[in-house]
Amino acid sequence: MKYVAVFYVVFFLIFGYQSSPQERDIREDMTVTNVEIPVRVFFKGKPVKNLKRFDFVLFENGRKQEINGFYEIRKVIDNQRIDLSSGRTEEYKPRYFVIVFRVTSVPDDLKKSVKYLINKTLRKSDQLLIFMNNKTIFLNNIADKDLIYDILIKKLKEEALKEKFRFEKYFQKVKHTLDQSRMLAALEGDESSGMMIADDVIIFLRNYLQIFREYKRRYLLPDIDNYYNFSKFLGKIQLEKWVISFYQFEKFPELKMSGKFKTELRDLIGILQMSSSEQVSKSRIISKMLYSVDRELKVSEDFPAEEISKLFSKVNTTFHSLFFTSYSGINSQDLKFSDISTDLENTIRELTKATGGELIVSNKLETSLEKIVRKEDSYYILTYSPEENQKRGKIKVRTTNKAFRVHYDNNIRADYIDDYLKRKESEVTFVKLDKVLFFQKELQLKIVDIMQRKIEDAVKGRIKMRITIKRADKKIMYDKSRSLTTQKKEVEINIKMNWLEPGNYDLMVDVADILTGRSAFEYIKIKIK
Repeated sequence: MKYVAVFYVVFFLIFGYQSSPQERDIREDMTVTNVEIPVRVFFKGKPVKNLKRFDFVLFENGRKQEINGFYEIRKVIDNQRIDLSSGRTEEYKPRYFVIVFRVTSVPDDLKKSVKYLINKTLRKSDQLLIFMNNKTIFLNNIADKDLIYDILIKKLKEEALKEKFRFEKYFQKVKHTLDQSRMLAALEGDESSGMMIADDVIIFLRNYLQIFREYKRRYLLPDIDNYYNFSKFLGKIQLEKWVISFYQFEKFPELKMSGKFKTELRDLIGILQMSSSEQVSKSRIISKMLYSVDRELKVSEDFPAEEISKLFSKVNTTFHSLFFTSYSGINSQDLKFSDISTDLENTIRELTKATGGELIVSNKLETSLEKIVRKEDSYYILTYSPEENQKRGKIKVRTTNKAFRVHYDNNIRADYIDDYLKRKESEVTFVKLDKVLFFQKELQLKIVDIMQRKIEDAVKGRIKMRITIKRADKKIMYDKSRSLTTQKKEVEINIKMNWLEPGNYDLMVDVADILTGRSAFEYIKIKIK
């Protein structure tokens, strides 16, 4: 599942919107006779209201421009205050809502907030686009609210169950890697020197980081092109627009501070630091890798979220966000699910802040939603007339009060966005084991995302694979390595092992991509009857 903050790849499959290479350039080069600039002004994070035209100064390509049009816009979701006692009714214009559910469970308060949203917030004339993990629903008629509620809750539960399986898969993946490290230490370790134990710990931490980076790459990295396409889509909708995100904090299995393995690890570092220079070096490697693990789980700073938020400044869309806790009962003596920081979360935060919305962190979702629908959004529209036939250039807007922060689309693709895109294009792939199965004494595995480069006048990839099978008593029954050169990014391998006798076995597959130096590891238990 690939998440992209407030919109997903499936969105573009449904709407069939494909941008040309020229459209994907964030700068819009077009001939204009009048330019309209939506501007938001903040002071200490709060919107500044009641400003006048003379409070602003506008430049294009460094030249001051006359602001020939100016007005303030205020809007609020809950604006249907009707005086029922007078019997008066009022016709409201339709609005466009995008509701985003990024959930791994469906607690009761989420159900209550969905019911509140449908029954007390939305009108029959409103249009509704819903993203829920991998599903997309569009409704332009929401008359039957009870039916809509039942459908949404049913689909949310289905999608949350899939996410639970994703959580469990990666929890078991980390646990198996940890078990493998323990097993090798018990089989080969020399307690007097600690050398093999240290080596096995280093292997585990390396594999742990690799598993997390794969997880992050698959599920947690936003995509600039998708944000750009979504902003263009919203720009074409000539209705009042709102985006409301329900986001459960992302979790990943982390070593318990009080767990057995973490305690042993601290003891091991202490022993190594009092040993030979080689052992001291190993202790430093372990300490550095532990720091890397902690930093990568808690710090996310690569994606240019602030600059991306400017794409939505010109489409008059307000983002509101509700962040709440994920739930998972999976646990072990060494591992627990902990909240992690992601570029996805940071982007949602930045979009909410930059578009004048409300961000609430609370498990009391219905109460939080009631506050959000009463939150007033305020921003300004500035217009100016460039020289005849002049294309829109780089924009700069400031206020006479230098303490204010001004947010608008400056029509500039910042250097760091270009740098981000270049890194993305040149980023080497992470080789992965997509499938490892053992059925009827046959090992089946699939290796994917093999790096391809030109080698001897042909584009090829090179991998090294090691397969190890150990009996329950730790005796090695199979241990073979094999190098492969392939012209494909994916390779399927089947190995018959009819000679294996009935019993329980540990099977390990270790794959290294020679061109990138990155590896993948899988560990499964098999039983032969």
